[in-house]
Amino acid sequence: MTGLELLAVALGMRHGVDPDHLAAVDGLSRVRPSPLNGVLFALGHGGVVTLLAFPAASLLGRVDLEALHLPAFLLLLVAALNLYRLLKPTPPTPPKGLPLLNPLLLGVLFGLGFETASQLSALALSAELSPLRLGAFFTLGMLLVDGVDGLLASRLQNLAKDSRRAEEASRLLGWAVVAVALVLALAELGGVDLEAFALPLGLGLFGLLGSLRLYAPRPASATPTPRPRPRREPASALPRGQTPPRRPRPRPSPSSGKPRRWWTSGFPRGGGTPSGSSAWKGRGTGSWWG
Repeated sequence: MTGLELLAVALGMRHGVDPDHLAAVDGLSRVRPSPLNGVLFALGHGGVVTLLAFPAASLLGRVDLEALHLPAFLLLLVAALNLYRLLKPTPPTPPKGLPLLNPLLLGVLFGLGFETASQLSALALSAELSPLRLGAFFTLGMLLVDGVDGLLASRLQNLAKDSRRAEEASRLLGWAVVAVALVLALAELGGVDLEAFALPLGLGLFGLLGSLRLYAPRPASATPTPRPRPRREPASALPRGQTPPRRPRPRPSPSSGKPRRWWTSGFPRGGGTPSGSSAWKGRGTGSWWG
C-alpha cells in the first residue's frame, strides 16, 4: 500500500467521523437496529465518491446538488423518528417499505448532498490514483469508522430490551442524536458553516456512544439453575449393627385380591344358569337336571 492509498484511507476515516454520518447511523440503528447499518451506509457513500472520481462524472459538478439540501431534510427525518421513539415508550415499528430508512440509499443521498473538506481532498487525489482504487481505499476508511459505529449503536439498542441500564443509555444516545441532527440540519438550511466544529462534534458523539456501550453491561443469562438431586446416604453411614429399612411391598386392593372359586366361575352372581351356555337350558322340563 502506497502513501497515496494510505492517505485515501485516512481521508475516508476522517470523513466517517463527520457528525452528520454518525448521527444518521446512530439514529437509524435506534429505529431499526442492525449490525450492517454502518457498513451499508459507508458502501453507499463510498460508491458516490468512486463515481465522482471518474472524469465523465464531471458533468455532475454543473448540477448544484447542495441547493436541494437533501442531507438536511434526511437529518430532520432521523431526528423526528428518534424523538418520536423517545416520547413514546413502546412506539410501533416504522413501516418496512419506507425507502429512506434504507442505510445504503441513505449513504448515497448523503454523498450527493454534502461536500466536506475530506471528500473534496479525496477527489483531488483522482489525478494520482485510478478512480476505482481511490474509491476502494476511501470506502475502506469509512467502513472502519461507520461500521464500528453502527455495530455499537445496534448492540446497545438490542441490549435495551433486557437491561434497565442499557435502556437508559440508549435513551441518552437518542437525545444526543436528536440534538446533533437538529443543529446540523438547521445550520445547513440557514447557511451557517460548521466545518470548524465538525471533527470535535463527531469525536464527541463517537466517544459518547463508546462510553454508553461500556456503561450498559451484558444481561445475565436467563438459563434456570438445575435442581440438586437428593443425596442418598450410603449404608455405611448408618449406625453400627443397624440395617437399612426394607421397602414394603404394595398390597393388592380388596377387589383384586379376592380369590375366585371354581364352582362360581360360570354362574352369575345371585344364582341362575350360566350366561351364554345352551347346555344348561332346560330339556323339555325347564330344569337343568332334567
